[in-house]
Amino acid sequence: MLGLEILGLIALQLYDLHYALSVFQQCHYHLDRYRNWVAEHFSIQRLWRRIQSFLPFLFFLFLKVESARSPSILCVILIYLYVRLQRMKEDRRGVHLRFTNRMCRLSICLLVLAAIVTVFVRTSLSYELYVCLIPFLWMLGWVLLPVASCLAQPIERILQERYVQDARIRLDTCPQLLRIGISGSYGKTSVKHIAYALLKDSYYTLMTPHSYNNRMGITRTIREQLDPLHEVFLCEMGSDHSGELKELLALVRPSICIVTAIGPQHLRTFGSQEAIIQEKMTMIERLPKEGIGILNIDNPFIRGYPLQTTAKIITYGFSEDADVRIVTGKAGVEGTYFVLEVEGKCYPFHTRLLGDHNLLNIAAAIALARELHVSMEQLQTRVDQLPYVEHRLEMKRIEEGILIDDAYNANPQGALAACRVLEQMSGWRVLITPGFVELGEQQKTCSHAFGKAIAQSADEVFLVGEEQVEEIRCALDEEGFPAHRIHHCAHMEEALSLAKQVSHTPKVILIENDIPHLFSH
Repeated sequence: MLGLEILGLIALQLYDLHYALSVFQQCHYHLDRYRNWVAEHFSIQRLWRRIQSFLPFLFFLFLKVESARSPSILCVILIYLYVRLQRMKEDRRGVHLRFTNRMCRLSICLLVLAAIVTVFVRTSLSYELYVCLIPFLWMLGWVLLPVASCLAQPIERILQERYVQDARIRLDTCPQLLRIGISGSYGKTSVKHIAYALLKDSYYTLMTPHSYNNRMGITRTIREQLDPLHEVFLCEMGSDHSGELKELLALVRPSICIVTAIGPQHLRTFGSQEAIIQEKMTMIERLPKEGIGILNIDNPFIRGYPLQTTAKIITYGFSEDADVRIVTGKAGVEGTYFVLEVEGKCYPFHTRLLGDHNLLNIAAAIALARELHVSMEQLQTRVDQLPYVEHRLEMKRIEEGILIDDAYNANPQGALAACRVLEQMSGWRVLITPGFVELGEQQKTCSHAFGKAIAQSADEVFLVGEEQVEEIRCALDEEGFPAHRIHHCAHMEEALSLAKQVSHTPKVILIENDIPHLFSH
């Protein structure tokens, strides 16, 4: 019976063990980000509420019959587990955890640590002290996770270095491969997909899939998908702290680099805007002499940076001095018509993609394709056939009208561009957003500007979460937006369901950003 009681105690911790692992994974396995999340979310009041829920176990202090202790405690544990399961069924958001090989190793390590501590508490301490500690056992997962991470780290480093070395060898076996690095605070995934669409019919092209833009994601792509016949490798490179791009550049060694834009994304982890600028522009300054840098000249941080490089530089944007210049652009339900000026000549284009920022993304990809000798006539045809980039101003026709899915757009500039797209749409315009995260000192300013843009472009608003949308609500109130058209929801599923039920027709629903609920306060 004692063994069953210990198993029950471990089972009682499984929810929090799972939750802690999920948070750690969402924090990209960075202990500093994990600690920040825990510090923000576990207030004294919340800790006390959790402890209170386990206080009934203290009644077992008065149970004097030793043979009845384990069965009684086990029965109460089973009741707690049943209640927890019912609550998990009611919580539609869930706690999502991807069991990658790394996560499996970490999970086993954490579970073993929790089991060791639990066995120690039950078998080595006095019965009275053990019962007094039961209300605190749920904390074990949160406290022991950093320990488990540190214990697993040597193994992870050995495995990662082996994988990275294998990726380097594979790259070295493809000397003819043209390696193209794409980075920026935002826009890099879209530029990658658009560039792939423009190049794939002219070159055998490989791109990093989805948002595989860190060291191990790139390594996995190279090891699993690169073959000696590939001619072009489009490599998205992300970074959320200083020095990360240098590691990626050392691995891939690109000869062409695109910097899409620089903004306040991950300002909290970088520490300053200057650190972000330096990190992103490192890509261009580390290019070889015969390399090519492609830059968004409209971005003030890029334009004002004192660039030191001997590589060839090509600029794109709406600015008059851009090498690939967007002259005009008009969006509608059928897409966007725009004109590009290149070397003094104007070329008309059409794309189903929406938003000025997508025109910038297309211009970047065209600048790249031209350097690879793809003709403008071919580019006009291919741009017209561009598919939507998934969850990035992706227009879908639904029974209730039109849904514009911009869920993967998590930056302030893109959000403002999406508002401008919504403003051009006819019908009842509905916007759903959970706001922004990780903007540091600029969180309030960017959220306020977003709120003002929403007031000018939307007829009805659904705000998801609490703290991170407060400034958006304040801006809406300042702009005189009708209070009865502002709705607060706990999660995205609820907001979308309610938005579809809005009585006005026809309607256009814009989903702007979809941050993980773990970061939605």
